[in-house]
Amino acid sequence: MPEHNHEHDHNGDPDHARGAGHIHVHVPKGASPVRALSLSLAVTAGFCCVEIVGAHLSDSLALLSDAMHMLLDVSALAIALVATLLARLRGDTRQTYGYSRVEVVAALVNALLLVVVAAHLFVEAVERFQQPPHVNVGLMMTVSGVGLLSNAVSLKLLAGRRENLNIRAAFLHVVGDLLSSASVLAGGALIYWTGERRIDAALSVIIGTVIAVTAFRLIRDSALVLIESAPRDIDVAGVDSAIRAIEGVVEVHDLHVWSLSGNDHQLTAHVIACRSVNADALQGQLRTVLRDRFSVEHSTLQIELQACDVGEQPVEVG
Repeated sequence: MPEHNHEHDHNGDPDHARGAGHIHVHVPKGASPVRALSLSLAVTAGFCCVEIVGAHLSDSLALLSDAMHMLLDVSALAIALVATLLARLRGDTRQTYGYSRVEVVAALVNALLLVVVAAHLFVEAVERFQQPPHVNVGLMMTVSGVGLLSNAVSLKLLAGRRENLNIRAAFLHVVGDLLSSASVLAGGALIYWTGERRIDAALSVIIGTVIAVTAFRLIRDSALVLIESAPRDIDVAGVDSAIRAIEGVVEVHDLHVWSLSGNDHQLTAHVIACRSVNADALQGQLRTVLRDRFSVEHSTLQIELQACDVGEQPVEVG
């Protein structure tokens, strides 16, 4: 009968070292994403109210459209904040991986909201082409200019915290709103100088297209994580070859690579090696290769030893 040695890489977690029932507890580090999302939500919500008032006072359909866009951003940021807080909860015997996958679900919801925003912009653009509204251009430009500044502040808060799909989705929402505010400002200036009121409709089409493209990319990325597809930045065939290239490895079976929330790669594999190999040393070498070459921080490896040559004696690997 072959010998089996189940080796698990738990990154030095003392609980796992004591054999804590193989419960995988993942706790995201740091509170900076929560702070960034909270501040961005406050800024966006505050200006959303200002823009709604400004849209009614100026009778600007463009501003009202941008305010609705920003209202969706408020919703998106709120979802992102709640998801990030949930993802920080510790796992238990039922949720053994914790709640980090909630972030991916939230990212998918936000991406779908982006599709709604893009569709809204297209509809509004068609209406503006047919019936260009009469607006107070000065007030329209003033409010959109302030909106542009508020979006820039939100982008600054989120720009350094795009380490997962959830915050990336919120970031894309704010980018879309910044483009929308910029188009309203530019459209107002062009209307003022040319008198052509259909200019903002053309800009809305461009913005809607950009938002739609980013939304569909985010939907794709979120869906790939949810169906546990191999991460796009990992060459699974390359991983297989790298494992087989290690001295003493005979075969690799049941190799699976996936991600919990888009940035924490997981791997499981059944590795068959010669009995002459020291299983502990082999497991350590495999872990180092997976971490350094493929950014896989968490791997669960089953090492199976079998006879390769008659009379062979155990030797150290590496």
